[in-house]
Amino acid sequence: LYCVLANTDTGHTDFFAIETGVRQGCILSPFLFIVALDFVMRKAMVRPNAGIDCDGQNRLTDLDFADDIALLAENSCHLQEITSSLHEEAAKVGLHISAEKSKVMHISAQADMPRIKVDGSDIEEVSRFMYLGSTIGQDGDAEIDVKCRIGKATSVFQQMCKTWSSTSISLNIKLRLYSTISLPMATYAAETWKASARISHKVDKFH
Repeated sequence: LYCVLANTDTGHTDFFAIETGVRQGCILSPFLFIVALDFVMRKAMVRPNAGIDCDGQNRLTDLDFADDIALLAENSCHLQEITSSLHEEAAKVGLHISAEKSKVMHISAQADMPRIKVDGSDIEEVSRFMYLGSTIGQDGDAEIDVKCRIGKATSVFQQMCKTWSSTSISLNIKLRLYSTISLPMATYAAETWKASARISHKVDKFH
């Protein structure tokens, strides 16, 4: 396709040919990546133990957004099975699972569960983690995410103190700024929360 050189600590390399792939910044790049990843996921999740039972007829195996993937399983053995399956299928197309960036979270599980491994490395077990901007807790309660969202929204609100106290900015503009900058920080992904009176009270108290 084209020739490039690499900049190293000891200087530039000789030019070498790039014979596969696309140019950096090419609009085909994300599309081709998604196609390849979808192929990998379909191959890896074909196992009968993949996923969790939703309604007795359907199983939810994974949640994907670009290269952020959440694997779902009903126990540690099944999770290890599909993790290994994903690792094997990904390697076939040149993709790699980073054990350092991966996390395992058990929900309503017993203590001393077997450690999940990828390519021989243990994956860290956590009680909460961030997925697509939302904090997901081990107990499945949305309160931890609501607390984080309100904290971020409050921080944004306080950073604009000069704007709120300015006499040269009309109340209408201040309300519009609040509705477009601060409030969305508090209600981000609110449609995924399991609503309760306690959570509603926290949001109402901020708003």
